[in-house]
This record gives sequence, structure tokens and C-alpha cells, in this order.
Amino acid sequence: FCWMFVDAIELSLILYHIFKIEQSRIVIYYLYSYGIPLIIVMITAILFLQGYGTAKYCWLTQAQGFIWIFGVPFLILIITNITFLIISMCIINKHGNNEKQVRNKSR
Repeated sequence: FCWMFVDAIELSLILYHIFKIEQSRIVIYYLYSYGIPLIIVMITAILFLQGYGTAKYCWLTQAQGFIWIFGVPFLILIITNITFLIISMCIINKHGNNEKQVRNKSR
């Protein structure tokens, strides 16, 4: 999910700067996309190791609301990605309208 968030940020930046981004942010993206999930898993494993896996499934247990350790970051990223999608669509629409105005003025 973190990589999906990084994609949304990168798309918005590229559209906002009209493809004129000169420096790569790949190292920052790697640190974020692998670091945030690692931190979440480490903290939860330290606090409640028994929450990983149940008698029947290899998944997060629902005891003590432990499943929300996955659910809350997931929901936050989905809402944020939808926000970035809307921003990107607005930027695309704005650039499209500007091009139409330029073409109309040149006629």
C-alpha cells in the first residue's frame, strides 16, 4: 500500500511540474515504502506477538482489535490516494482548459 501511495505522490508531482522534475526521489521512496511497514510490524510484534497468526489462519488475530493495526493504515492510504487522484484529475483538467484557450486565441 505504501508503494501505491508513492505512485500517487509521484504522479501528482509530475503533473504539477509538467514533467520537469530533475532529481530522482527513489531513495526516499524506498525508505518510506519499506520503512513505514517495517516500523508498524516491529512495534506490533514487540507489543503483541501473539497477534500474528491464529490456530486456523496465518493472519492477524481479531482479538483486542489487533486487526486494526492493518486496517487503519490501509484506510488512511486509500483515502489519501483518492485525494491525490482527485488532485491529479483537477491538474489535468486545468492544463486541458489552458491548451484550449491558447488554441482559441491563436485562431
